[in-house]
Amino acid sequence: MSKLRIAAVVFGLLLVVGYFLPEQEKEPAEVAAATAGPELGGIPDVNAVPENQALRERLVYLERIEEVAWVQFEQNNVYIGFRNRPVDLAAVVNAAAVLGNKAHGFGVHVWAFDSRYTGWRPGDGPYYCEATARRGKLTDECD
Repeated sequence: MSKLRIAAVVFGLLLVVGYFLPEQEKEPAEVAAATAGPELGGIPDVNAVPENQALRERLVYLERIEEVAWVQFEQNNVYIGFRNRPVDLAAVVNAAAVLGNKAHGFGVHVWAFDSRYTGWRPGDGPYYCEATARRGKLTDECD
């Protein structure tokens, strides 16, 4: 089985599992404690912005992926720093874009890059790939 086919299967499974996960109601204090992130590399904590709350809650599973060092949210952009480049990078990034779009209600852009580039923003240098989802579908895929 080719790597592309494996990545497509993993992506499909992530979407199916993510769709059927139950939404859990949390108290505001629990949500704030679970989503509070430290300031990284002198960059303001954009994760504390309330408009990112639904997006953060939907993509909290990214923190459980071994290769993910950290995740930052800024409006409709998601920045994922990877310790090591995972084999299923495209599946992780594409799934995060689609799931984030469904949670946020607007187009979501997901950028993946090496975790050493804390504070990286588009135009700052190299990145692994990017994905964009609008209206629940990928418009720009990570290959």
